[in-house]
Amino acid sequence: MAFDVVPWVGPLGSVDGRLARESRELAARSPLVFVKAAVLWSLLSAFVTVVQARVQPMVFGHAKMGGPLVAEMLMVFFGLVVALFVDGWLSRWALHRISRQQPLSISEAPLYTLRPGIWAGLAALNFLAAAARLIVLLLSLVGLDPAIDGAILAALGLTATFLGLRSMGIFYRLRQPEFFVWSVLWPPFAFVAIMMIVAIVAGQLQKLHGM
Repeated sequence: MAFDVVPWVGPLGSVDGRLARESRELAARSPLVFVKAAVLWSLLSAFVTVVQARVQPMVFGHAKMGGPLVAEMLMVFFGLVVALFVDGWLSRWALHRISRQQPLSISEAPLYTLRPGIWAGLAALNFLAAAARLIVLLLSLVGLDPAIDGAILAALGLTATFLGLRSMGIFYRLRQPEFFVWSVLWPPFAFVAIMMIVAIVAGQLQKLHGM
């Protein structure tokens, strides 16, 4: 029996590609598989992240990090699961806004507060994120500078987020999947921008008071 990649990578690719078509069918028939895939990819990401944090200092001859491996991995995993649901809720909100102008072609019952199609997209996003972290871990093993590692991980992470969210738009046959990505991301981007402005203003006020 051939291995089926659809439950693990979701609706990546084109609107009418095999992955998108089979993801819609699978989400209607057994949406829980995408929930399991998204969570398992998050678990793998947590494991790779912790391993890199412990291996990278040794590659550069620094002291080995202490602390229980399992406890540290569970903490990272918990953070990734929280991020997963935040992404999902932002995506659900974006879909709700878009559906007022463009009725969705698929009607679904929520699963753990999210639509099955959103879970399919989260499976795709977390698959790409885990792959990005694995690539950076391999680069760390060959001795690449941590700063370069961080820049590569940031670039790959943004790419994974874009493609994963775009796959949700593809799942729902939205006219502009790229616009859906922006609809999901602008609230956190706006929040980060506001926090940066507040930090800059607070820093300037402290300097004025210190004069």
